[in-house]
Amino acid sequence: MLSDAQYELQDKIRALAALQEKYDALDVFKLDKIARRLDGLRTVIGKAEYTQSQFDVSELQSAGDRQVVGGAMTNIREHLLSCKREVANVINECLTGTLKVRASDLC
Repeated sequence: MLSDAQYELQDKIRALAALQEKYDALDVFKLDKIARRLDGLRTVIGKAEYTQSQFDVSELQSAGDRQVVGGAMTNIREHLLSCKREVANVINECLTGTLKVRASDLC
């Protein structure tokens, strides 16, 4: 026969398990939300890439200007590509984490 203290301990364990389930559900939601927001950021980066690609350095009059601006545009392009790759990596990590959490729920 269980004592009152043992019943109380079992109730606390159940309450803690219920809180853990709620926390896990919130964590999955956050990962999904982060992935969606980052996907929007990836779209913005893509638009910036397009805008940058439309700039025609050859329209500049001075050869020195063309060289300076061309170098800057190359630098911008490299940074945009780096940002795009990093955003894609974080999205993949978020989605992988979400799938892992959901898969563990099935077990």
